[in-house]
Amino acid sequence: LEMALAGSRAAARRRPWLQHVEEASHAGTATDLNLPLRCSRALFPWMLAVIVGMLTAATGIYITMNSDYLGDVRLGRCQGFPLRDRNRCCGGSDNVDLALSHCKQPHFVLGNDSWTPEKAEWVPWEEVTFAPFAVYLVSSVAFSAAASIIVVEFAPLAKGSGIPDVKAAVAGFSVARSFSVACLLVKALGLSLAVGAGLCLGKEGPLIQIGVCWAHALRSSVRPVKALHEAVHLHEALCIGAAAGVSTAFGAPVG
Repeated sequence: LEMALAGSRAAARRRPWLQHVEEASHAGTATDLNLPLRCSRALFPWMLAVIVGMLTAATGIYITMNSDYLGDVRLGRCQGFPLRDRNRCCGGSDNVDLALSHCKQPHFVLGNDSWTPEKAEWVPWEEVTFAPFAVYLVSSVAFSAAASIIVVEFAPLAKGSGIPDVKAAVAGFSVARSFSVACLLVKALGLSLAVGAGLCLGKEGPLIQIGVCWAHALRSSVRPVKALHEAVHLHEALCIGAAAGVSTAFGAPVG
């Protein structure tokens, strides 16, 4: 009996060690099974930064092309290519004659056989209509009114530069509605209209909010995968978006 009691006491002393070994064994097995998930979690922040940068840059290109076209269409039109702004109609800013409001006629064209001086020519409204200032005034007012209407009707939080919203979100305040998909779309379209209308504003601040909108949307899209959703904290994702917006606005390689 004494030997049996001694054996049970020894087994009881060994049980914590055996339990620790078993837990370590199970943990190792779980680690092996979750290795792809752990790798994805480690790579997701870098993937998020790259994708947000690309999407923000593409949005910046869209805004620039639209605002250039809308700004120039108030002054004239491109004969032969009606959807081109003045610089693209003339083949570059160096080929624009600002004094005559026409394209400079080059002696030859390299690399693009589809463009010739006979096919593309910038025509100012002075040569088309008797009231060019009316065209300029009406188009400017129409673009400004359209920008105001879409902001008021669809995304009121898209108004302004967006910098205060970004600073508040990074500081920890909950302003998620300022970075919704609707705010992103209205911001891009409204900014194109406002800049094209000739209003006294820039694209730098709004592009920062657009980058944050893209980061917020991408992080929210992986919400069902909890490990990926938690791999990048909200304020880190917002900082990634803000850096992408700064890089896009100023053409900097690093935001």
